[in-house]
Amino acid sequence: MNPNYDINELYSKIRGKKILLLFLLTLALLAMIFLSICLGAVPISIQDIFNPDSRLGALIFNVRVPRVLMAVMAGICLAIAGTMMQGILRNPLASPYVLGIAAGASFGAALAIALGLQFVLGKYALFMLAFIFSLITMFMVYGLASKHEASVETLILAGIAIGSLFNALVSFLIFISGESVYGIIFWIMGGLWSSSWEQIYIILPILSIGFIIALWFSWDMNALSMGDEMATNLGVNVKLSKVFLLTLASILTAVTISITGTIGFIGLVAPHIARMIIGTDNRFLIPASGLIGAMVLLPSDTLSRTIINPAEIPVGIITSMIGVPFFVYLLLKKRKGWWA
Repeated sequence: MNPNYDINELYSKIRGKKILLLFLLTLALLAMIFLSICLGAVPISIQDIFNPDSRLGALIFNVRVPRVLMAVMAGICLAIAGTMMQGILRNPLASPYVLGIAAGASFGAALAIALGLQFVLGKYALFMLAFIFSLITMFMVYGLASKHEASVETLILAGIAIGSLFNALVSFLIFISGESVYGIIFWIMGGLWSSSWEQIYIILPILSIGFIIALWFSWDMNALSMGDEMATNLGVNVKLSKVFLLTLASILTAVTISITGTIGFIGLVAPHIARMIIGTDNRFLIPASGLIGAMVLLPSDTLSRTIINPAEIPVGIITSMIGVPFFVYLLLKKRKGWWA
């Protein structure tokens, strides 16, 4: 019996199972999308969704559908970013916020609200300042870490330091902002209440390009997850790949939280659930994490707008309630060989 044939046959079976899992996750997400569109202050039936002449048409296509799609895309972005950071940094507790990006975006948004820039420069002033300061944070962290060859430990410590700085600045703005304090706090809590088709058009191309690039470099991420020395032996430019992929993860995070506000724990929880289901091969882990990220954020948002109807809870509160117990679980159950 040819041993190579047995190996190839075994690999084909494993790959087939993983593709089937991705297909089932996709079907589950589609079912959740339709359910989320139906649920809300005004109940909607499946027939109404597919009836363009329905009296609820404006509510469905101008309010529910954009919000549901934004939840899906934001969940995918944050989960993919978390997967990339955990693999590259080889740290199971890494997330899109580990480099202080969320703190930088929060400061940009708080500054725009405190100065009333959205009334002067238009409705996208808040988004633009949040995005700009998230990128500034990213460059500050990389610049600080580059002084010590951008090691994993230095990157994390630099992220914590810069993030703490921007969190302090946000607290200062809250202290002096007067009536604007409520807008700042509400944005920091995170939410999808402002979702619109215009925002969908902003995030969709960035998500699409980021997802394609992440899949293209999935083999490099597999090598990096085994350590720098092994990755170098396999022909990967370790330093360049780390900076490029972490930058990509940072941009996905920055764009998302600039639109939605701070939504925590999606990038931490989703990759771990996906890793438990589908394994550590990034060719399958990246799409699985994205799907699970959407499947975590979408019902969380649905719950946030229905649990105390007609009022609405910021979705960041819901995701934190889910994420904190899972974070504690990881701390208690962390084991050797997690990345094997």
